[in-house]
This record gives sequence, structure tokens and C-alpha cells, in this order.
Amino acid sequence: MSTFSSLKKNEWQNYAKTFKGFRPPWKPSSERITIYRKLIKRYVKGNKVLVLGATPEVRDMLARLKFNATLIDISPMMVKAMTSLRRTKSNEKIIIHNWLTAQFKDKFDLILGDSVVNNLHPKQLNTFFKQLTKWMAPQGVLILQNSVLLTPLSSIKISLEQIVKKIKNQPKGYKNYLDKAHDYLAYWYSTAKNHLNDLGKLEILLAQLYQKGILTKKEFFMMKMGFNSPTIISFYQDKEFRKILSRHFIVREVSEESQRRTYKDFYRFYVLNNK
Repeated sequence: MSTFSSLKKNEWQNYAKTFKGFRPPWKPSSERITIYRKLIKRYVKGNKVLVLGATPEVRDMLARLKFNATLIDISPMMVKAMTSLRRTKSNEKIIIHNWLTAQFKDKFDLILGDSVVNNLHPKQLNTFFKQLTKWMAPQGVLILQNSVLLTPLSSIKISLEQIVKKIKNQPKGYKNYLDKAHDYLAYWYSTAKNHLNDLGKLEILLAQLYQKGILTKKEFFMMKMGFNSPTIISFYQDKEFRKILSRHFIVREVSEESQRRTYKDFYRFYVLNNK
């Protein structure tokens, strides 16, 4: 676990430098923000919110909704970098602390995390969810957006060779950036073991293909996603993840983005109450 934690620390340092250049699904889309707003309007009664992580789009949305916000993140570098990308300024209480060990006297009407579970080791989930149950007000709501797999790994049939072929057949890249992201996610999921994988390894594979002359320089840069290695991500099948959540929470609603296949196939919103 200490090795995993040290990898994540280095990862945040790199990620903070590159987040500005990322596009959805690696950062919230406008549709994702709209869904957050709808879910908040539907379920949340108070205005005290705890934000897990420092995602600027989420913080901007909460500021526009006039929430009294507290942010908790383990990396001061990440908070500083993400704050510089904000478009709506607001007063926030910022706490630099580990989600797994932090303590709060306050209770929150809303706790919101955008892709936060994907950055936790599977062995940390039980402790993490127990923490959240302590922080929620009696009628509090937890909204988690998470990357999940809707189909068995055995059903994913895509290879890196097929992705390379698509790039070569369409020299301007995929018709839409999210088409490329979809194939990368599918390939990445298919190679994962024990719920963990390094998304940055894909960049290494692409670099090797370029060095061997299989990819041209132009093709290589068209395929790059901007991730450094290590970028350790955890994932679960949707049914399995709901089962894990149900040990700690009541699952009120599961929603999805629908504008693109990438969102429908790999991302879900979970609205939760304490049991």
C-alpha cells in the first residue's frame, strides 16, 4: 500500500501540470456538469458541501449554486494547479489531508466526488466509504461519478493493433476525440488485472511503436493522450460496484451521460444516502 501511495503522489505532481490540456472524458464535460446540477436540485436540501478532490469545473458549478464549500485533497500542488484553472471565484475552506484519515466536526448536506474512487486502491474502499458515512448529515447526499465497466472483460475485443489501424486509415484522427478515448478505455480495461491498471503504460507502448517505425511521428502525436506513467487507476464492473456501495449506502439513483458512446459505456453517476 505504501508503494501505491507513493506512486499516486508522483502521479499528482505530473497530472497537475497536464490537466489544463485534457479534454472530456478525462475532465468533466458540459453534459456532466448539467447532470450534477439536476441531481443536486433533485436530492440536496442544504447548502454545506464537501468536495473530494480539486476538479475546477465542479468547484465552479458549486460556486454558481451558492454552496458553502469545503474542499479536501491530499496534494497542495494539485489544489494550487486546479485553483488556477477556475473561472468562478468563491470562498472555499481548503483542507490538505488524506480522505482515509481526515476527521470533521461538521456534517455535510452534499459530498461530491468526480472520478475519485478510480484513484483509490481496492483495499482502501471500505475505509473510504466508512469515512463518508461519518461526514454526511442525517439527510445528506453523496454523489459519486465513476468510470466503470458495464460488460464482462471477456466481451471486450479490441487490440492496440486495431487502434493503430484506425489511426492510419484516418490520418486526421478519429472523427471525434471521444471515439479515440472510447477505444483506449476499452483496450485499457481489457489488459487490466485485479481492478488496477496503469493508463500511462499506453503512452509507453505508443512510443515503442513510434521508435520501431510502425507509427509515423504525426500518427504518434495524434494517438497520444497526455498521460504519464505511472497513472494508476482502479476500476470495477458496474454491478460489482453497486454491490460494494450497497454495503454502506442506499443507492437512490444511477445516471449516465448520453451524448457520446464513451460516456454511456464507461461512466456512471451514483446518488447515495446513508443507511
